Amino acid sequence: THWESMGIAFKPDFNVTWADTNYWAPEVIYDENDGLYYLFYSAQTTEDDTFQMSVAYSEQPYGPFITPDGFRNGDGLMVSASNPVYNLQADNNTIDSDIVRLNAIDISPFIDPITGDKYLYFSYFDSFNQSEIFGMKMNDWFTPDYSTLTQLTAVGYLSVAAARASDVTKTTPEGTINEGPFMLYHEGRYYLTLSVYGFTDEKYQVRQALGDEPL
Repeated sequence: THWESMGIAFKPDFNVTWADTNYWAPEVIYDENDGLYYLFYSAQTTEDDTFQMSVAYSEQPYGPFITPDGFRNGDGLMVSASNPVYNLQADNNTIDSDIVRLNAIDISPFIDPITGDKYLYFSYFDSFNQSEIFGMKMNDWFTPDYSTLTQLTAVGYLSVAAARASDVTKTTPEGTINEGPFMLYHEGRYYLTLSVYGFTDEKYQVRQALGDEPL
């Protein structure tokens, strides 16, 4: 019931930033090894009309969060304010062409309490007619291991395996959208919550998927 406004947490320099509209779904995590707060977000560029994901950082949970710029990540690639930190588009030849999509939103970080490994989860899609949850392991918050990019849900099915087998005995009504992922660990199992249908649908809801590993 008691709130204190801390002002704007993150405002990029719109003269140089890669995205100029629709800054969506921020999520902040504290990494005690780095001593930093990381703010993950989705945004859109009107240049190609796609949604992509990036990250900013701060020493305080309320910011101001800083756009990473002018250094090389763990793979030796230059991190620049004029590009999103994460490249999940077709020009990234380390991503399997069979799974690459145009848009990525609803980014959510997770640190495995057992191993300390870092992961990102997000909704990945060409169109909202089939958006699904993917995950990937991170070498650090600026350096994805794109080889681990894994599809975790298949819209309308109880599992990705059921979708690939077109197993109609394992379908589930959920519209065309899987979005808003969030990962929890509890007593040896990984619990992935996600939203199905869409926010304009009266059936919009949260569901849960279980796994033995983070991916």
